[in-house]
Amino acid sequence: MTAGYSALRGWDVLIPSIAITGGLIWVVAATILIASMVAMTKDNLKARLAYSTISQLGFMIMGLAAGSYFSGMFHLTTHAFFKALLFLAAGSVIHGVHTNNMRDMGGLRKPMPYTFWTFLIGSLALALLVFVLVAWMTGEAAAGMPAQGHGNPSGGPDYF
Repeated sequence: MTAGYSALRGWDVLIPSIAITGGLIWVVAATILIASMVAMTKDNLKARLAYSTISQLGFMIMGLAAGSYFSGMFHLTTHAFFKALLFLAAGSVIHGVHTNNMRDMGGLRKPMPYTFWTFLIGSLALALLVFVLVAWMTGEAAAGMPAQGHGNPSGGPDYF
């Protein structure tokens, strides 16, 4: 999360050119895809949560590259709170089953009801947040592009 905050704070210094942001969007799209695929291969609970955080950082940077600073910061903030909830619940699960291996976990709803509901709320919040933010960031980025100079450089009509 610190990397995302640093990128948000130094965005004007890091990305001074429109040409760089076009290429950045492709790099970020690859990062999102690769990190999410790697997350699915991990058996360690905390490792899976960490790789999913990397893919979410990609969504934040993509919002920035598209010209929407506010949506990137909003995504960073909400993701930090929900991911903290998931890491706390993961710590409770690991403490309860005495292992990080997800293959050894299962059937914990009845023995650990509070942890189950905490994990479910955090997971649903992150899953639904992605759909809400993609729709919202698309509108924010489209509205912010002409104001940020992402329109036609010749000053003519913008056909984007």
